[in-house]
Amino acid sequence: MNNSLRKKLNYCLAVFIFSLIIAAFCFTDVDAQSVQNATGYVNSSIGVNVRSGASTSTSKVMGISNKRRVTITDVVFTSNSNGDAKYRWYHIKYGGRSGYIRSDFVNGVEYSAVTGRTTAALNSRLGAGTGFKRSTTFGANVNLTVLLKAKANNSNVNWYMIKYNGGYNFVCASWVNITGSIFSGNEGGTSSNTGTITPQTKPGVQPTPGNSQNGQPSDNQTAQGDFESSIAAFPEDYKVKLRALHAAHPNWKFVAKNTGIDWNTALAKESRDGVSLINGAYPLSYRDVNSYSFKANNQARPLYNAAKAGASTIGSVHANTELVLLDEVFAENKGSDDAKYVHVKTASGQIGYIQNSVTNENYSNEVSGTVKGGYTNIRKGAGTGYSRVGGANTGNKVSIVLTAKAADGVTWYKIKHNNGFAYICGNFVQVGDTAGGTQSAQTPKALNNNGSVYGTVKQEATYRMGPSNLFKEVGKIANGQGVTIISVVKNVDNQSWYKIAVSGKVYYAPVDSISAAADVKSDDASVSGKVRDYLNYRASYDLSGMPAGTFSKDTDVVVTGAISSANYTWYRLQYKGRTYYAASNWITLSDQKYEGREAVAPAQESSTNTQPTVVGIDSLQGTGKFIASGTYIPKDGSTWFNANTEVIGYYMDPRNFINENNIFMFEDLSYQPYQSNAAVSKILSGTALERNGFMPGWFVNAGQQNGMSPIALAARARQETGGGSIAITGYTYLGKTYYNPYNIGAYSDANPVMRGMEYAKSQGWDSKEKAVFGGAKFIANGYIKKGQNSVYFQKFNVANGPSRVGTHQYMTNISAGYTESISTKNSYSAYGITNESLVFIIPVFSNMPASTSLPH
Repeated sequence: MNNSLRKKLNYCLAVFIFSLIIAAFCFTDVDAQSVQNATGYVNSSIGVNVRSGASTSTSKVMGISNKRRVTITDVVFTSNSNGDAKYRWYHIKYGGRSGYIRSDFVNGVEYSAVTGRTTAALNSRLGAGTGFKRSTTFGANVNLTVLLKAKANNSNVNWYMIKYNGGYNFVCASWVNITGSIFSGNEGGTSSNTGTITPQTKPGVQPTPGNSQNGQPSDNQTAQGDFESSIAAFPEDYKVKLRALHAAHPNWKFVAKNTGIDWNTALAKESRDGVSLINGAYPLSYRDVNSYSFKANNQARPLYNAAKAGASTIGSVHANTELVLLDEVFAENKGSDDAKYVHVKTASGQIGYIQNSVTNENYSNEVSGTVKGGYTNIRKGAGTGYSRVGGANTGNKVSIVLTAKAADGVTWYKIKHNNGFAYICGNFVQVGDTAGGTQSAQTPKALNNNGSVYGTVKQEATYRMGPSNLFKEVGKIANGQGVTIISVVKNVDNQSWYKIAVSGKVYYAPVDSISAAADVKSDDASVSGKVRDYLNYRASYDLSGMPAGTFSKDTDVVVTGAISSANYTWYRLQYKGRTYYAASNWITLSDQKYEGREAVAPAQESSTNTQPTVVGIDSLQGTGKFIASGTYIPKDGSTWFNANTEVIGYYMDPRNFINENNIFMFEDLSYQPYQSNAAVSKILSGTALERNGFMPGWFVNAGQQNGMSPIALAARARQETGGGSIAITGYTYLGKTYYNPYNIGAYSDANPVMRGMEYAKSQGWDSKEKAVFGGAKFIANGYIKKGQNSVYFQKFNVANGPSRVGTHQYMTNISAGYTESISTKNSYSAYGITNESLVFIIPVFSNMPASTSLPH
């Protein structure tokens, strides 16, 4: 064989082997089965022929009539460089058969998107095939929104159609791993229904080698670092929530608005008379009881020596003073609250009974019970004379917080029920084995049998979710406060921390802040964690070596410590009996319940020879207080009252609403093109606005003209008018009818809506459309363009300096932001808007508390 022939054969063999390698990567589409099919509708008045291949020269499989719904499995290109509709065919399924239809005969396409992650640097093109123009290059480990499978012309290589930068792009499927569904119902077919994909990179995820088919790669390894830089101005407890939202919505942008205002200053101003109101439908514990909010008849209750009518008075208890709750007695089975007596201990140590319920109840311990004997009613009070509020079947678990005696002497249990408390007869509950052995007199009194030790706080300290300052701050323990020390643990940096029990939960505090009354046993930290997304774990806390493995989404792990290295916070983990490290950004921590007995100060231990080892059913107790009897003073109509400071603090605290449902209260309300007629229709659907002829297009046009969100306008009108109002049915005066869907000018008054109608009359809003446009102009000029460009800032004017707090606020309803955000979210979800590049402006205060909550 001559050299020339040998060279030709070697060359052919090399090309053949290379082709096999390419086929090995591209022919088999491992992840394609995870990509969902799309749906669309035939768009041809005479119907359409379905072909056996992507060409009119192939045989006809069947015909489909106009407007029939078909399932789309792939988009197939018949050109190597031209992406026009006539060169794109859909592979479809209909009536149990399949074939091909040219894409311009199908419209109303809806996709069910999934998340894909690039495994190497990868070009994104205008069509499926390397002959199409490159739009951009993604780095390795970038999240993509994958919509549909695609095929290149005359090729078995699989591609994916993705959502990118205001349109659709295509990437080779061989370098994309499908990771899971993210949203559904995204209408396709037009370039307006698309979003921008923001890269996200996890530390330590190793890129696979590139391939010549990818073209020239670019490095996006810094994408996650860019996101972290963008949220650097937020406190750490904000960041935890923002990272979770970013993982689900990488296009969203979060802007920190540093108000420069002290939290307590803002709270005091928002708590002034008439500034923040709560509807009468909410619990009484949400209302303010200051003299301008509540006219008290009696600020104290008698303290009785027994739980019965005619019992002797042994003292009195003042309203809004915290009491220890020991148990309850129901003197009569008549279903009324005045038959209830609460056994209490006052701050001075006096013990007795007060009549009627208490509020702001808190129970740090509880005992588990199991329902027995068949279906059992759960009631409003201890006795069959009280109304039924629910029920439980045999085997159901209940959480018991206190014991109660019914009028017939039968023991009932006060249990957690929904967001409050209720009662179940003790005869139908098997209580857990909570009473244990005994403690010898020789056992040191500062040490419990379960090994916990009584400690006294030496200096105010912060307690955290885990044993390091890198963990989230939960709260503070005060100088002189007694705490239960469970054990001493070591962090990664070898620093010692006490594992302590606070309010029935396990947390961690520095050793040097607490004085222990006895020797403390050594142990390991154990914080419950859940992995939010695919995440590498390693044998050490650096990126130099290969990962030991990859966690799947929702994997449960135990976190034992934390350390900062290579610009990441790393959690030390126990997983399958071994120690690993993983980046903290993708692990969510949760509170751990303390099941043991609270330690008791040595001076308070009983002198008897035995002690119960754990909390027993009869040892349960809580804290609470009562509100004086009297009359609440309405501030707006007859059903709106001043909210108390605790409620105002909860609704003013941005951290409570950085979640999927409520983040929209912080959305920048400037106009955006995705705020469409269809989305506004969703807001108005089924409302009194729709029934009274208010058109979605009016809100859209009003928003465009005034530079603000039409969805926000519609949500505001829905919030203000509820199930119906004269503001939208109209107020007729001298032959003209006036409208005010936003209730502008309806300030707090005996009849605020009529004040709003007078304002509408003064503005000449004598048609529904005029009222929509005029009100939008008022809101835009008066609020949006004055720094109050979110629903939150319109309720809490904290963006314009301390002197403006509590003034120039659009609404007094304290929960308006909460309800409006849900309306917006529902509309956005229905029309696939949640994946757009939304901007959220979130306020930050100085000296914020560790957390806020609503009263019970």
